[in-house]
Formats: sequence, C-alpha cells, structure tokens
Amino acid sequence: MKTRQSLTKLLIVLFMATCKISNYTVSPTEEFFFDTNIWMFLFAPLAGARQNKQKAYSKLLGDIISRGATIWINSQVVAEYVNRCLRMEYEVWRKDPQNCNGNFKHDFRQTEDYQSTLRDTKAQVSAILQKSTRYPDDFHTIDVEGIISSMGTSLDYGDAVIVDLCKRKKYKLVTDDGDMTNTEFSFDVITA
Repeated sequence: MKTRQSLTKLLIVLFMATCKISNYTVSPTEEFFFDTNIWMFLFAPLAGARQNKQKAYSKLLGDIISRGATIWINSQVVAEYVNRCLRMEYEVWRKDPQNCNGNFKHDFRQTEDYQSTLRDTKAQVSAILQKSTRYPDDFHTIDVEGIISSMGTSLDYGDAVIVDLCKRKKYKLVTDDGDMTNTEFSFDVITA
C-alpha cells in the first residue's frame, strides 16, 4: 500500500510544471497566487514596458475572474508592491541632478512626487484587493527555519515564503520571476 501511495505522490509531483499562459485554460475551482511582479505588470505605471506580457497577464486575470476562480494575496505581496512603486518613483526623482544625493526617507518622502505616487499606489492596491482574496498571515504557523534553510542562490526569503504557501495550499503560482519559473516545485507555476 505504501508503494502505491509513494507512486501516487511521485506522479502528482511529476505533473506539476511550469505552464505558459498561452497553453493554459482556467477552471472555476482553481486557486491562484499572483507574485508581486504580476500585479506590477497589471497595475503599476511601467510605461508600456513589455506590453506582450502585460496583455498575457491581463487576459489571464480576466479569465480567472470570469470563471469565478480565486486569486489569493497576502500582506507580503501588498508591502512589496507599495515599496516597489514608491522606489521606482524615487529612482526617477533621483535622476534630477539636484536630487541625486537625496535620501528616500528624509528627502523624497517630503516631496509632492512622493505624495502623488503614494495616492496612485493606494488606488492601485485598492483595485488589486477588489480582484483578489486576502490570505490571512499565518506567520505563527509557518516553518520559518525550514523556509530559511530552503533558500539558495535563486530564492530570496520573500520568494521562499510564497513557495511554501503555494506548496501547502496547492495554489497555482503566477509569476514572471525567472528564479521561480526555472525551478521545479510540487505545484504549478504559470508564466508568460
């Protein structure tokens, strides 16, 4: 009996793979987790960067919503999204010669550029939260030591936490992170 169970587990792992969006059909019962970079493609002002990927991820988002499937999000992704949007604008602000030595916290936060970007980012996060379901943080239940020990040259701590969540909950991870799309996991990874 144990041999049959082991074989079943092995077959399940073998069928988990990285899938291209163009070859993927959404089922209403599926549960997805969008990495921060996907939300960046969908909502952040990336000035038309990689429009083909933006279109692919936008289509997938529409398919998931129209079929009634679930997209999960956690506070880590929201924090990464907000920080990345503000930091991108900070990098633009610093290109001005008078700001090149400006500090993010002490100088940039005092500017109208920061306030404007923060307002836009808050609106974007609100839109993201309307399209996703909040996953409650369960820091007290995760194996932090195991996550840290699983970190290698390709996954940082944030990635390792997402991988752990997707593995435990059997979520399909949607990401454009090469470190995650080029690694084999026991759950599906979907990418453009």
